[in-house]
Amino acid sequence: MSRKALFAAAMLAGLPATSLAQVDLSRPPDGAVEEQAPAAPGAAPRDKVIVMFDNFFISLVAASKCADPKPDDATMTAFTRNMVIVQRIATSHYKNQLPDKSIEEITALLDARAERLDTIINDAIQAKGCTDPQIARMVESFDANAKVQFRLNEPSKQ
Repeated sequence: MSRKALFAAAMLAGLPATSLAQVDLSRPPDGAVEEQAPAAPGAAPRDKVIVMFDNFFISLVAASKCADPKPDDATMTAFTRNMVIVQRIATSHYKNQLPDKSIEEITALLDARAERLDTIINDAIQAKGCTDPQIARMVESFDANAKVQFRLNEPSKQ
């Protein structure tokens, strides 16, 4: 997600965009994430990094529309910090998979993905409402995503 899209998401969720002003999104991520559960038996392997990006963005969209009460400042700050890390991880991941693409092109790919997710989730909320169990789980995942503790990669000592 580009800085513009992240600012928009933060503003939509009620977090001042100034808290993101010093974040350098062009650098590769410093964090590593916990392993996720494997895909269901017989299912195609899922790209863990993109699943994580999707889950964070979906929870942001759902919480911005349906969370009641709205997340407090501390939760918003923690979520936004983690979303920036996830965005950096996704950017680095795409850069490794698509080395011929520039950071700007990769950012555009992630922005397009975020826009599609935003449309899908907003359409689902409009059709099903915030009380739908699936939408409620998306909102609940916002708080869980805010509490994620990323492990920093330690430099190897040789």
